[in-house]
Amino acid sequence: MRIYKTKNGINGFTLLEVMVASAVFAVGMLGVFKMMAVGIVANRYAKDLTTANVLLQKHLEMVSREAFNNVVNGTAGGSVAFFDNGTNGDVTSGDGIFTRQFTQNGKVYTLTLRSQQNTPRANLETITGTASWTDMGSAAINTVQKTRRLTFTTYKSS
Repeated sequence: MRIYKTKNGINGFTLLEVMVASAVFAVGMLGVFKMMAVGIVANRYAKDLTTANVLLQKHLEMVSREAFNNVVNGTAGGSVAFFDNGTNGDVTSGDGIFTRQFTQNGKVYTLTLRSQQNTPRANLETITGTASWTDMGSAAINTVQKTRRLTFTTYKSS
């Protein structure tokens, strides 16, 4: 790049050189801003995933410590407050799938528990827990709502 001298002996750049340098800088900053937007969305998803993990693990551990029958159904006695009576996120009453909704960080997480006796072998109980929530997306990335799902399976002797 050539530096020109004026009549007065003052050094400087031409207007065209300054405009080209500004355009190159602006294009580079667009990439940085796009990376920031993607990073923010990824961070929010990681936070949601961690929250779902903690909720699901906590309740699966509570259920696996004692009998699955101690999962609460409505107002019945028990140690883990889940529902199989068409309330609190449970879609179908009496299907043996226990559901409960939790609100954390402004999002509604639906946890579902199901027990299967003698699976995968005799005297072994399989408890499957699923956490689902709706991700709103982002205007910069994707505006479509997505239902996310996380599933854990634990085994215990029956």
